[in-house]
Amino acid sequence: MQIAHFADTHLGRTIYGLTWTFDEILDHFEEAINTALKEHVDIIVFSGDMFDNWRPPNRVIKRTIEVLSKAADKNIKIYATLGEHDTPKRRDIPIHSLIPQIKLLGTNINTLRDCFVINYTEYCFAGVMNIRLTYGGRAKKKLLEFIGRALSGTSGKKTVLILHQNISNFFALEPGLEINELPRSPIYIAMGHLHRRIVYRRDGQIIAYPGSLDILSMDEIDIYKNEGKGFYIVDISKDEPVIEKVDIPVISMEKISSELKDLEYDVKKILLRLPKNKNSILIVELNLNADEKTKADIMVDRLRKIIPKNVHLRIKPIYKDLHIDYKTSVADVSQLEIDVIAERLGGERYRKLAEKIKMLKELALAEDWEAVYEQLDEIVKEPYWTRIIHFNPINLPDIKVFHGRDVDKKMEETEGMINKSKKRDILSYFRG
Repeated sequence: MQIAHFADTHLGRTIYGLTWTFDEILDHFEEAINTALKEHVDIIVFSGDMFDNWRPPNRVIKRTIEVLSKAADKNIKIYATLGEHDTPKRRDIPIHSLIPQIKLLGTNINTLRDCFVINYTEYCFAGVMNIRLTYGGRAKKKLLEFIGRALSGTSGKKTVLILHQNISNFFALEPGLEINELPRSPIYIAMGHLHRRIVYRRDGQIIAYPGSLDILSMDEIDIYKNEGKGFYIVDISKDEPVIEKVDIPVISMEKISSELKDLEYDVKKILLRLPKNKNSILIVELNLNADEKTKADIMVDRLRKIIPKNVHLRIKPIYKDLHIDYKTSVADVSQLEIDVIAERLGGERYRKLAEKIKMLKELALAEDWEAVYEQLDEIVKEPYWTRIIHFNPINLPDIKVFHGRDVDKKMEETEGMINKSKKRDILSYFRG
């Protein structure tokens, strides 16, 4: 019995507003599934965040169905559970329920487990959707009770438990389960959520994160270089599971650190390492003083004109004299911008909305209008607008062209209504 264990595929994601990354992530997903089929796996498992959004674009759903049909045609069972990204944000059914090849486990409306017999051996696959944990104990208690119900009746059977949660032993900066809180009865615990590969063995059991399928952010570049990206193939037919990692191609992404005086030399040097006929992302952490910003902007503009069109250059300034270090908890200027937006909105509790607004700005600058519309749709559905302003400030059906005069008219009307309500607003942010 061989399992292909995937997690955090984030289908439908666009990195830095670049539309080609949307397609590459889907292409790499298809290549990974084809590789699993060549290995003659019996089961495919997705441990949460299969999709980057709980309402992915229709072409993502279509492509997913087409790819997974290849597995279904070979009578391969496909199990999934929900992560925090693809869990519906309002009362609705998960998108997985619309994909006939997938058996979704562990939601309030879906079964917690599926058991079957192969070659006189009974196997059970149990799953529990992501439950956001806090530093209090109530959410964790609920999660552990849910896991207990999922494993009920599986004693004596070869069981795989599918979870999308943090384990605090591996990542201490986020609330999570402790290793000793995980049940010992499953032969394999298929984890998702952490985007790096982790394999932990105890008493004949394996607890494993396969990591994300692709490089999804600059933080994962070093992870990829050290660990690779892909999925696991796990044989659970023996007394102890045997796990093997499978690597697949990823989005080409490089990161360097440079001083302003060396910027042009360092960029030209790293270009030699990037593939010549493939889209790539080059991220430069640029160390400079605040009074060098104008000079840096001129130099970066010149660089953008001479580097190949297939290379997307992204500059992350690190201001030495302001003691702003991208590697600190403050992160970078981008994170500072999110801090400012969150403060405008009303505080840290609105940080996720601030992140969405910041992403909207990046998408607009990249002129990725389709992604802009999708991001706007997500933003206006946030409860903030009705709770704080008491009306919906943006009505998407009224906006014919995002960058046309209808928007200006709508924004003027909206601003007037907000001023009358005497509520703090974010519209001034969009207008610079």
